[in-house]
Amino acid sequence: MALSILDTSIGSDRTNHTARTVPGDSRPWEVPWLPGRCISRNSAITAMVLADLTADGEVNTGHRLRVHVDAWLPNSA
Repeated sequence: MALSILDTSIGSDRTNHTARTVPGDSRPWEVPWLPGRCISRNSAITAMVLADLTADGEVNTGHRLRVHVDAWLPNSA
C-alpha cells in the first residue's frame, strides 16, 4: 500500500482511483468513487486510503471495515 500525495492529486499503487483538486479558489477535492462530492484534502486522503485498502475486493459485506466504507457512500445512513 502506497499513496502518492501531491499538491493537486492523490494516487495509489493498488487502485486506478485518483483524487484531484477542483479548480477554483477554495480548491476542494474530488474522488472518483464519491461522484458529485467535493471534500477537504484530509477527507480525500482518507477516501484514498479506503480505496487502497479495498482494492483487492476482500472488504465485502461481512468485513469489519465495511461499515467505514459504507459511511462514505451516498445514501448510506
